[in-house]
Parts: sequence; structure tokens; C-alpha cells
Amino acid sequence: MKTFARPLALVLAAALWLVSADAAAQSRRDALLEQAHEDISNWQIPAAAEALAKIEAEGIGVDAEVLYARGRLAFFSGEYKQAAALVDQAITAAPNDEARRTFEGLRGLIKDTQDVVKDYKEFRSPNGYFIIRVEPGKDEILIPYAYETLEAAYEQFAKDFGYKPPAPVRVEIYPTAATLAKVSPLTEAEIKNSGTIALCKYNRLMFTSPKALLKGYGWRDTLAHEFAHLVITQRSNNTVPIWMHEGLAKFQERRWRGQDPALRLMPPSSENLLAKGVKDKKLITFEQMHPSMAKLPDQDSTALAFAEVYTVMEYILAQKGEGVFGEMLTLMRQNKDAEKTIEALLGVPFAAFQRNWMAYLKTRPAKSFDEEAVYVEKLRFIDDKPGSELLDIGKKEARDLIHLGELLQARKRYAAAAIEYQKARELIGDRNPILQTRLAKSLIEIKKYQEAADALTRSLAYYPSHHNTYVLLGEALYRLGRKEEAEVHFVEAIGINPYDPKPHRFLSQIYADTGRDDLAARARANAEASGG
Repeated sequence: MKTFARPLALVLAAALWLVSADAAAQSRRDALLEQAHEDISNWQIPAAAEALAKIEAEGIGVDAEVLYARGRLAFFSGEYKQAAALVDQAITAAPNDEARRTFEGLRGLIKDTQDVVKDYKEFRSPNGYFIIRVEPGKDEILIPYAYETLEAAYEQFAKDFGYKPPAPVRVEIYPTAATLAKVSPLTEAEIKNSGTIALCKYNRLMFTSPKALLKGYGWRDTLAHEFAHLVITQRSNNTVPIWMHEGLAKFQERRWRGQDPALRLMPPSSENLLAKGVKDKKLITFEQMHPSMAKLPDQDSTALAFAEVYTVMEYILAQKGEGVFGEMLTLMRQNKDAEKTIEALLGVPFAAFQRNWMAYLKTRPAKSFDEEAVYVEKLRFIDDKPGSELLDIGKKEARDLIHLGELLQARKRYAAAAIEYQKARELIGDRNPILQTRLAKSLIEIKKYQEAADALTRSLAYYPSHHNTYVLLGEALYRLGRKEEAEVHFVEAIGINPYDPKPHRFLSQIYADTGRDDLAARARANAEASGG
């Protein structure tokens, strides 16, 4: 039998070719893996999925690191069960202790999130763009209103930012601030100190139920605000700094309501904070806002920072007109630098932009309040130490008169109570919602509906986030036969505190009277679920 030996040079060449091919495959695999992680971090989910699919399709190494990337992608896609299984496999196959610790860090976050949402119900919006997860029970009241808010914001932001996120966008509603802290980088103390009760993180909207707060909060605008963050992040490929991010989100959070420019205006309480900050030369710098507004020391600092960045966007819009925000995000995606973007957008150096904006701040009409008459708009959590809201009123004499009015009101001596409240009004004016709502309640009881509506309208102009103002104003208008106007105010009340049965009861009647039977049935069910 004859044998033939391959020349040694050919054998060596083949071996070198295999080594070279393996090195090229490894290099391509590493590049794709790095790109996938970058895309996940920037919430470019379809692109990340495509990069990981190429690794598997080309057979260039599915190992622990790829399993981890797939698990991370599943987590950012809201598929927690799949994410846990993939990361568990990655931990088992981890090549070293450092990798294992990294994998286990994500696994802990996945477990915490799974523990929170394991019994949640899942709802898909009518247009299919949003999936909302919520704890079964009272918070299901939020779902149809959340749909309306998010679907309107989706269409409006598409016009303003020039971008529609791929569906579905995931939303999770948590029952308490402690729950939000468990599934986010924030501590419960940071949430309460800053008033940051919602986040856009991990490619989803995360917000605290209004039932976690004593008087609720503007949760529908907050939901739109967080959705704006998701759109901004995806549209810009996660290149926008915090001051620009929060400025855009704050400026756009009410756009879901309609096209009227007046809907974009800051509430007077924010204007008051800003005027005081400008006067006292105690503004929050862009650097202090980094890395998160939630890290600021208290709710006043956070509110002031939001007011500042709101006016930045107000100034930019005044300079360039509608469409400027989409252009801004295009530039950010291209050059990844805020200063260069502003310079290209406005045609001036960044330092000049800052000076011009500060000059603009000083020319804006200052809307400041009498400190003794001002109502302190702060979020109060259910588990906070109880305290009388009368303490927020600066003048003791006014507090005493209001307290006397409360005692008379409790005894159903409404006309006498109204007299005491009106005496207090002589001292602190007609803006304070604590006083005005008590006065209006007494006036409604004695059938002075127009007087009640007038009292509430005056405080609403200054404090448009006070739930009870909307409820009582809706009732006064309803009693006057102005049911269409009343409906608007009852819906606004639900956008702050949906667990008060009164607006739902009135709405059920208004809807029934106008032939909107489905809405009437929903309102009756909501009233019952709210305990009324």
C-alpha cells in the first residue's frame, strides 16, 4: 500500500489559515457583541437584536458573554422570565469571577423586578403601541386614562421630535415609592426628598401610583413626561445631557392635551420659584443637575431646576420656531455634544447662548407671590408624618380663622363658616387653595354656586395642581347647569387623584345625560371601585 505525505509547508499554511480565520471570527464576534451592548444601553432594541442574531447565524461563538447580552436585551425588552433564564445560563458558564459578578448584578435587578410585577395584570392600548402592567385592584382605574394620555402623546411627539418608538412601549405602575426604589437606582429617601416619583429607565416607563400620595399628583402629565424621555433617548441614541433631557420632557409634558400654546405654560408656583431664584441669584447650574434631578437635595431645588430647563426650551423655541426640537435631537445624534449642537442650532458660541438665556430669564415677566399667602405645592406621601396643611399658611391669624371655619363647617353651620373664611381671605388674599376650597364647600352647601365657582377659579389660576379645587369647581358648575365645563374639571381631578369617587359619580350622570353609555358605565364602576 502506498501512502502520500502532505508537504510540511502546506500543513503549516493550513494551520495558519485556520488560526487567522478563528482570529477574524473572534474579532467580528467581539465587535458585534460590543455593538449589541451599546445599542441596548442606548435603547436601540431592534439594532441590538440584529447584532446578536448575526453572531448566532454566523456561528461565531455563543458563549456566556453572548448569553448575558441576550439576557440583558430581554430585560430591556420587558421579558423578565426569559431574561432570568438567559442570565442564569451565563452565570453558570461565566469564564471568570469578574464576569460572574457582572452577570449576578443584572440577575439581582431582574429578580427584584420579577418579584414586584409577578402578579401584575397586563393591558395593551387600543392602538397596540403600549403595554401597561399594574397591580390588580384600584390602580386599574388608571388604565383607560393612561391609554388616552399616551396615545395622544405618541402622535404629538412624532410631530415635535420626528420619531415614533417601535412598539410596544412598556409601562409599569408601582403602588408605593418603596416599590419604585426596589426596581430602580433611586433610594426611597431620594424619591421623597426630590419628589421624583417616576422614571424612564431600562427602556420602560416606571411611575408611582397616585394612591401613594395623600392628595395624588399630576400623574397623566408625569406619564407623558416620562414617555418624552423614552422618545428623546431613542431618537438621539442616548446622547442628550440631563439638562437638555429634562428641559425637553418638561416643556413637552402637556402637549398630549392639544395644540394651544397656553397648554405649555409653566404653573405660577414654578414661575414664583424661578423669579425668587433669579432675584436671589440662587439658580441650579447645569452641572448640579447631573447625573439626575432626583439627586438634588429637596423638592424646591428639583422644582427650581425643572423651571430653569423649561425656560431654556422656551427660549430656544422662541429663537427657532416649531420643529427645532427634532432638529436638536438630530444634531445630538450626529455629534454627541450638547455645546456643539446648541452652537449649530443657534449660531452662537455656547457661552453666549448661556448669557443670552440668562438675559432672557431676567426679561420674562416675574410672577412672584406674597410669601405669607403662598401655598407650598409639595408631594406628600401616605406614610409621611401627619401634619395640618394649615401650617403652610404664613399668617397665624388667618390660620386661626380658617380653623374656626372648619369647626363651624363640621357642625353644618355653613353660612357662619363662610364668614370666617372670608375674614381669612381679607388677610391672605383669594389665591390660597386651602382657604378657597373650604370657602367654596360652604358656599355650595348654602347653594351659592356662582360665588363658589368664582372663589375656586381665582385659586385655580395660581395653583392648577390642587385636586379638590377641580372637584368642587366641577360640582359648582354642575349645579349651575354648566355640565360641559363641569366635565372638564372632573376629568382634571381624576388626572390628579382618581380614587376620589365624587368626580366619577358626577361624570357617570353627565355621560348618561349625553348618551355616552359606555363612559357612564365606566364612571359608575370607577366610583364603586373608589368606595363611593
